[in-house]
Amino acid sequence: MKPIRSPLYFFFLTMFLLLSACAAPVATQPALSGPSATQPVSAQPTSVPATLAPTATRATATEPATLPPPTLTVAPTTPSDLTVDKLKNFTFTSPMYGKTIQLTQGKYEAGNGVDYLRASLLESIAFGDLNHDGEPDAAILLAENGGGSGTFISLIAMLDQDGAPHQGSAIMVGDRPRINSLKIQDGKIVLEGVIHSKQAPLCCPDLPVIETYTLSKSGLILQRLESITPNGMQRGIAITSPKTGDVVSGSFPLQGNVTIAPFENNLVYRIFDGQGNKLAEGPVTVNAANPGDAGTFDTTIDLTNIPAGLLVRLELQDLSAADGSTLAMDSVELMIK
Repeated sequence: MKPIRSPLYFFFLTMFLLLSACAAPVATQPALSGPSATQPVSAQPTSVPATLAPTATRATATEPATLPPPTLTVAPTTPSDLTVDKLKNFTFTSPMYGKTIQLTQGKYEAGNGVDYLRASLLESIAFGDLNHDGEPDAAILLAENGGGSGTFISLIAMLDQDGAPHQGSAIMVGDRPRINSLKIQDGKIVLEGVIHSKQAPLCCPDLPVIETYTLSKSGLILQRLESITPNGMQRGIAITSPKTGDVVSGSFPLQGNVTIAPFENNLVYRIFDGQGNKLAEGPVTVNAANPGDAGTFDTTIDLTNIPAGLLVRLELQDLSAADGSTLAMDSVELMIK
């Protein structure tokens, strides 16, 4: 037999259940307070500058390295008409034969018999300022053959005049020399090659040289010549006084040095006028400790017999004792007062 529950029993049971239901939210509140306590920490205003501060992202030390390097821009210059292509198709007056020749791609050939002429522009072409006007000029080598065995090479100064090429002065280099290089340096033309000594057959150049040409008031001249000895030494003369452009009168000291003392320690000076006429000549003694050593010279040149007012060129030469070939030469241009 089941026990009978009294009304009082049901009253206490009902109150217990109601109290349990009301107590459930209170018991779970601590679980909700955990996330609500951490959420404000990540959203505190003081933490924002720590992660978004401008100094952390916009002023880093490595940022400039990521930029492309600056490009150097050179201001354009006025283009010169002295291009290789225009020189190869220029109308020249041939220095050797005096004929007007129109090159086509560097070549010319015309005529028969005594009128035959073949000419060609050598590949060695140098560019630079020759007349000190700030414009680019050129130095070229023109080969001419009139039907015989000789091929004559001329050095021509090509000048830029008002943007157009102009044929300037020319000078003969020789018959069938061997050209190694051609350049313009400090306003002068420097040619390296092999030319003929006086005893060499015309077919076979035998004297290695470095020739320096300058464009003077009287035209293109050979200012300096150095030769290379069989053992590779450079034979040269350097005039240290007077200098080109000096004004002299009466007499003046001629001073300088040589890299190799000449045969019997003697050099030769010669003075020429603007037309190439020889006005004076004489010996210059070199002082050297031993034959073939480097040496110096210091002598006095007498100008008594040379008229005043002339522009002259003084050449100092080392001549071969064997055949009279020029082994070394230096020169200066002087005004006689």
